[in-house]
Amino acid sequence: AEKGIKLDLPKAKTAKKFSADLKDKDIRVIVDDKGQYYIDGNLISQEQLPSALLTASRNKKDMLVHVQADKNSSHGSIVHLMDTARRMNLTRFSMVTSDKNIGSE
Repeated sequence: AEKGIKLDLPKAKTAKKFSADLKDKDIRVIVDDKGQYYIDGNLISQEQLPSALLTASRNKKDMLVHVQADKNSSHGSIVHLMDTARRMNLTRFSMVTSDKNIGSE
């Protein structure tokens, strides 16, 4: 997560290593436990989300949107993010999870 943004990522046994160094074709959107959005460490309101996604994508439609959502964020916040991204012609998504401390849950 960005510095100062606390996240408790959902756990997944099949999680792959996430690189903090994003490629030119990647956007990382953080959704915290309150459903607030962050792009490049900046808090983004729901109203600002479409223009912030367009700016971050530099109008490239093949960008991959990495959704890094707290496990306590609402399903609705994530759906809103993905729906907004799709309206901005961003259709590729990756869900960022953690593989730490996985037991036999």
